[in-house]
Amino acid sequence: MQAARYLRDFIDAGTSRGSHIPVQNLIQARDKRGALSVAELLQILELPADRWQVRRVRNAEQVPIGGAELHRNQETPVVDRHLTGASYCGEAIYSGDDWINARPFVRHHLLKCDGKAEIMVDEVNYWPMLFPLKARFLLVPEHDLSGDDKGHLELVQKMGGVFHNWLRPQDLTALAKPPRGGHAAVINRVLKHQIMNWGLSDAVVALGSMRVYLNHAMDLAFDQVRGKGDPETDNFVVMAESLGSFVVLDAMDSKPAVADVMARTDYVYFLANQVALLELARIQGVPTVISPKGEGEYPDLVEATGPATVRPSPYAMLKRWGQQSHNLINHPRQIIAFSDPSDVLTYRVPPIDGVTVVNLYDRNTPRWLGLLAAFGRAHLGHLENKAVWNVLMR
Repeated sequence: MQAARYLRDFIDAGTSRGSHIPVQNLIQARDKRGALSVAELLQILELPADRWQVRRVRNAEQVPIGGAELHRNQETPVVDRHLTGASYCGEAIYSGDDWINARPFVRHHLLKCDGKAEIMVDEVNYWPMLFPLKARFLLVPEHDLSGDDKGHLELVQKMGGVFHNWLRPQDLTALAKPPRGGHAAVINRVLKHQIMNWGLSDAVVALGSMRVYLNHAMDLAFDQVRGKGDPETDNFVVMAESLGSFVVLDAMDSKPAVADVMARTDYVYFLANQVALLELARIQGVPTVISPKGEGEYPDLVEATGPATVRPSPYAMLKRWGQQSHNLINHPRQIIAFSDPSDVLTYRVPPIDGVTVVNLYDRNTPRWLGLLAAFGRAHLGHLENKAVWNVLMR
């Protein structure tokens, strides 16, 4: 099997032609200060400070899609269709003002070497669309059940930059009352807050009706990425964190810009992924209908003709992507997947025909007496782990 190729190879190749790195959701609740800064990015990449210049590309130099009103944080919004009709248990999710702050956006960075454009890093952020859902319909009701998730409640009330206070007056009133349930056992409470309410809820949203907007946001963002360079010579690398791997693959099936960029991408990096888990939601070969045969309480079932109409699974999309390589024998496409063994929300990427799959295991946070590790740090700590970057840049 061909040895894995890492980001240093990609960056070195950028000295002769333009390169793009679409990166998904780097600032998704990793900490309470927001995004990985440009300075931190360059420090991590260990690029020579005397040769490289980096600047943040703001809206003054970008045209918002669809003439949309600018996002409050002055990044480039990628979805301008209002979701003011969306509801949860009969309750509206977004008002007009809410939707302005909930729209996904792209943050652009331009890296220059000796005055010549070399690498463009485009950070796709769809998490603002999910924050009001989790804040109002999971975190607030949890006050009366398992207890307050103080860390995430603080995050969804943060103001400034890309953040917005998603708690309404009635939410604050509910949180001020004594809890009815008397709180859960400490470890059970933490498990529910971190894994169910803040982790798996994203996957549930991505598999449901909101996936249409997640895919649309990803497509518009990738369209911005491909429109900024030379389509004949530019290279692409896609780096996805957590659920972003699934969202990219899901959008690749039906969204032209995502499909186009992925077709020109040979390197994919997953920083924690749920490909194996979400494959269960897209089981292939299931019959369209099963009808009863015979009588009785548990009659035999006979399959109807024709497979069920289901969207391609993550595995199927990765296999399709691998087969698009122009040189499968000498230059197979590759996936490098990082997972912290203590992360409860990551899985191994299975072997894929025609693709070099490398599963690597890092440790993003200490283990306390070998019994427990911080859930959030284990899951979202890859980009702050120097060992990960030492591997990527070796």
